[in-house]
Amino acid sequence: MAIQPIFTNAPKTKRSPDQVLHHIKRFTRTFVHEGGEEKHLNYEVSVPEHVMVMHETLLLAILRMAQTQDRGSLYERASTFLEEVEGEAIRRDVAFVETSANELLDMCGVAANKVAYDRLEQNLDDLSKVHVKLWNEDTKAASSLIGYRWDRKNKEKIRIHVCWRLAAALVVGAGKTQDFAMIQLDDRITLPTDVARSLHRFLSAHIRPGNRQRYELETLVGKCWREKAGSPSTTRWREGEVRKAVDAIDKLQEWKITRDGRWIEVERKAL
Repeated sequence: MAIQPIFTNAPKTKRSPDQVLHHIKRFTRTFVHEGGEEKHLNYEVSVPEHVMVMHETLLLAILRMAQTQDRGSLYERASTFLEEVEGEAIRRDVAFVETSANELLDMCGVAANKVAYDRLEQNLDDLSKVHVKLWNEDTKAASSLIGYRWDRKNKEKIRIHVCWRLAAALVVGAGKTQDFAMIQLDDRITLPTDVARSLHRFLSAHIRPGNRQRYELETLVGKCWREKAGSPSTTRWREGEVRKAVDAIDKLQEWKITRDGRWIEVERKAL
């Protein structure tokens, strides 16, 4: 079962920052255990209206740090997803990150300045307001996506805990694709628009290296916005933005994209 994106592109109607409107999303993930037994886990996600693609970039940066710090291994610029964690780290539900404002901003591709520091603090606060409930026949739990502590007198001290299994489900979406999702954060931050970053995340989560998929244009548009288009002109504008995003992703070394009318064939190269 697929869901609309949690981390969406900005709607045309601007809202004041202090308006906290929440969307509720419900979906089910299927896990296949040893022996082939399938189990289902239900999710309910409450997300503030103004959580956007830049929040997703920040979350991916936190996940990459968590992966590196929990493994105690060399810093891997190409890795962002905790699915590669080996040993005891993968068995923990919560990962801890110790970092600085400058390091987080650099990983998100943002220059450090006062405006960026203020935006980073706000974005961390927004992510802490994303709440997830999950349940099945055996278990019920609830959690915020992240928690953090920021020494405001010393921007070098930020401590974050992230429920990475929940984060992975939200970034990848429901289904069985999470096991091979790999998002190249360094490629993501070079893309020119949030629409391109949204599309890059979706494709990265659904196409294995060395494989290809074919999509209709309207399918890809639906992966980049949480709200439905309210008019034909908005639909045309969104389609134009996705075409530009496709062209931008095609310029990345890992991807080759061919357009055929309203059909788009995407190949993820095995580098």
